[in-house]
Amino acid sequence: MMKVEEGAVMKFYTIKLPKFLGGIVRAMLNSFKKG
Repeated sequence: MMKVEEGAVMKFYTIKLPKFLGGIVRAMLNSFKKG
């Protein structure tokens, strides 16, 4: 059970987190360009 859970968490972080961080970075860059 533990191994399967860890695998799911790793998949979540490797797939969702980069997209999430990318969106934040893009929003920050856009606000800097406007400012």
